[in-house]
Amino acid sequence: MNFDLMFRGGICLLFGVLWLTASVVSSQEEKEAEATPDPPMPPAERAAMLKHYREMDETLTAQIAKSDTAVGLYSRRGDCKMFLADFEGSERDYAKMIELDKDLFSQHWRLGIAYFYTGKFEESAKQFEAFDTYNDRDRENGLWQFMARVKVGGIEDARTKMLKYEVFDREPFPQLYAMFEGKDASGGDAILKEIRKAGIGKSERERRLFFANLYIGIFKDLTGKTDEALTLLRDAAASKWGQTASGGPGYMWQVARLHYERLLADASRSEREQNLDTEIKSNVEGRAAPDCE
Repeated sequence: MNFDLMFRGGICLLFGVLWLTASVVSSQEEKEAEATPDPPMPPAERAAMLKHYREMDETLTAQIAKSDTAVGLYSRRGDCKMFLADFEGSERDYAKMIELDKDLFSQHWRLGIAYFYTGKFEESAKQFEAFDTYNDRDRENGLWQFMARVKVGGIEDARTKMLKYEVFDREPFPQLYAMFEGKDASGGDAILKEIRKAGIGKSERERRLFFANLYIGIFKDLTGKTDEALTLLRDAAASKWGQTASGGPGYMWQVARLHYERLLADASRSEREQNLDTEIKSNVEGRAAPDCE
């Protein structure tokens, strides 16, 4: 038996497989680069923003080391960690706030969002339900309670547990809430069309579009419509109104950015894994590997 020939043949086969895999991966990466939409925020601006939050995080950590009972410091650092996608760290700081001041429990919607992104959906839902005892007209809080409940038991079960509202809320939340209840057959398109044609000022239109894109986008994500979700969430993350808003709206712009970036990364990874094997198999017989002599 010619072992030398067999060894050389095996090496040649291995080399050919590696060459083919590398060429397919390179081709796949080129296709992904062409298909990836422009980022909603210029990369340089995003990098500068994240650098600012990292520096602020370090500063607040140093301040907490000197005064570890200051609720405000944990609040600010929790926000920094959220915006840096450190959801576990954000959850810890928000929870610490309640440990230091029990009265904050029913007010702390940010902790509910942190629970949502750390995958603690039951705790998330309960946190939003607690907030409802503090503010029973905020349908935005109800949307988050619903989204957390969807993660726990599915859409139909979540709809049986939706919070009830009687007092009018700011636009476009009554319409969004009705959509989440299953009362909008258009899947959110009617809400967006109504906002675009409404006789309102530019700033108010941008505000309504931001929230509509954000929550319709997350709803699409929950229902497995990833491409539609990415388009809507990108529009929310690209919102100039959202990027310059302060307080709660500014916080929600960060949530839009984070949700979009995470969903885009997950979708790209999943597509890459699905396509790689398929393309390798389809090219095995269609391409000739380099000679190995």
